[in-house]
Amino acid sequence: MKYNFIIITIILLSISLLSSLIIIYSIINNQIINFENQLIEIQNNDNSNKEIQKKVNLFRVLNRKKSIEITRALTLLLSINLIIILLLLSLYIYSIQKPINYFYKKIKEIKINNIDSYKQIEPKGSIEIRSLVLAFNILIEKIINYQKLIGDINKFQGWKQISRIIVHEINNLISPIQTYTEYLLEKQSDNDKLNFILLKLNDIRNVLQKFREISHLPDANLFIANIIPLIKEVIYEFKSVELLSNIEEIYLFIDPVLFKEILRNLIKNGLESGEKTNVKIKIVEENENIFIQIIDNGSGIKEENLDKIFEPGFTTKKGSIGIGLSIVKTLVEELNGKIKVESKINEGTNFIVEFKK
Repeated sequence: MKYNFIIITIILLSISLLSSLIIIYSIINNQIINFENQLIEIQNNDNSNKEIQKKVNLFRVLNRKKSIEITRALTLLLSINLIIILLLLSLYIYSIQKPINYFYKKIKEIKINNIDSYKQIEPKGSIEIRSLVLAFNILIEKIINYQKLIGDINKFQGWKQISRIIVHEINNLISPIQTYTEYLLEKQSDNDKLNFILLKLNDIRNVLQKFREISHLPDANLFIANIIPLIKEVIYEFKSVELLSNIEEIYLFIDPVLFKEILRNLIKNGLESGEKTNVKIKIVEENENIFIQIIDNGSGIKEENLDKIFEPGFTTKKGSIGIGLSIVKTLVEELNGKIKVESKINEGTNFIVEFKK
């Protein structure tokens, strides 16, 4: 609002000054023309008097010289006025661009895997920009709080309700940020940084989509089902996945929807563990237990991270929020199963899901 008032004031003063210069020039120019006409009239009326003719010619020369001086002076004033306007406009543009650049720099410094270290951005600039920064600070604060909440997700039986709350609340925070950014996008000539902000908002929406998918998973409805068709159905959704088993029937007491969700997450995790990675699914029967192994030939997991990968919020992937494997563990336990992991760097990883027959 303050900057809008400044620019409007500059424009009004400029118009006023330009109008005044034009009016003054018109008045002076008319007077010069009238004086010139009077001199011509005197000259015509008294052609015989050489002294008067001489003085008239002298006055005409002086009049024209004065006219040129006045024109130059007014041109100089007009040029100075335009320079002042350009300087003030440049200052105004800089005053808007500076806080946007500052905001852009701070956003680039945010690390999704270390968001707890985030320091609130100081609001600067116009009301619109300050509102944008404040909304963004609130958004990050909410994300940090919800990340801590996710860290305790296994302590909550109502984790799906928590996910719904997260999606709803953060969506409400994103909307004003996107509105302010799009508003500024229409006003600025340099849109790269504002487009970067919109891109980051889109990344946050993609994260929310993951929460939304989690929140819509049904409650466990356990019954005896043949898992082989379920495994084949999930495999069909991916490339580079192979089932290493000729068994046609294995019946377990499970929820088919949640069972397929477990497989999807583990297969996706394996395929994303390296370039040109393949995933193989192996089924092993031992006594009263069924072991489903999801094996990949990816980059592997460091030994010191093996005990952490099922912890909510832990991730080594860029752009990930680290809830996929935590949710897998929760779903496996809802189906009364167990999950563990074996891995070697540069050789691959084997997730082993165990169920009772």
